[in-house]
Amino acid sequence: MSSGWTTPDDIAAKVRRRWDDGSLLRGYANGDPFDPIEVPLRGPKPSQVGDDIAAVRQWVADLDAGRRNDGRYTLQWQSIGGRQIGRNRLPVRAVVSSPGQAWLLLGVTSLVRRFDELLALARQHPQVRAWIIDHPHDALGLGADMPQLIAAYVWLDSHRQSNRYLREISAPGVDTKFAERHRPVLAAMLGVSSTALGFLADLGLRPKPRLVRLRPAPSLGLPAALTELAARPDELARLEIDPQRALIVENEISYLSVNVPEHGVAIWGKGFEVDHVGRLPWLARADVQYLGRHRHPRVCHIGPPTGVAAADTLGVDGP
Repeated sequence: MSSGWTTPDDIAAKVRRRWDDGSLLRGYANGDPFDPIEVPLRGPKPSQVGDDIAAVRQWVADLDAGRRNDGRYTLQWQSIGGRQIGRNRLPVRAVVSSPGQAWLLLGVTSLVRRFDELLALARQHPQVRAWIIDHPHDALGLGADMPQLIAAYVWLDSHRQSNRYLREISAPGVDTKFAERHRPVLAAMLGVSSTALGFLADLGLRPKPRLVRLRPAPSLGLPAALTELAARPDELARLEIDPQRALIVENEISYLSVNVPEHGVAIWGKGFEVDHVGRLPWLARADVQYLGRHRHPRVCHIGPPTGVAAADTLGVDGP
């Protein structure tokens, strides 16, 4: 008959939902008034009490013991009539009315103590503290990394628009790999993009130089010993060449093995590098072709007078 009657574990499960979604810790950190959590109890109906008085007494005893002298929850009682179970009352509702009761019921007192420590660490940094409150379980999961995260935040925030490399970060206990590993968290704290390039751009930091590789035809007049060049896009744009044809190849092996067009260049587009390639001004005067990653690769003609505008769209294969 007692199957389905509410147990102390059932009460804890109801409260744990608000722990799991972070609302208990957020309200606690913000000093919000605690909204009591009321859990209706499923128990015997008055007509069932006399059928198994021992089971009913045990159910009541378990709920009463589970409250730990009201340290975990309090019970609300209701008179049911009759004289078979003590004072003729059954518990009908459990109420968790304070954060302290919730912590003891869920067994999370040590985690809350750690959460307090994290808030104390971030006391001088409102944006970090706001992130901790918004993501309490993520913050707890970071564990011992939080002091270094705060140090990285301070360094990055103070070096906005410095045009320095991320590798130059000198925050205590922080290196480039640490900053890159925790980039999503740092980006949220700093209010910037979490993508690798967006993170640097929004902070005004200098990205690692990207190089565009190309193989020139000997007729372009570059030193004969140079069969391949790798240069930064802005520097390559200043190269004084006037190719008639340009073949942009996405696959590296195909780029290395394809025949260089006569009086032209073969360029490794590398997919995401196509935009950089499309900004090369001397491509505006060239007949541009693109070799994509088809199962049976084919060349898609983009020829003049489309020039640079066409090259900007080379990531989309033609018909």
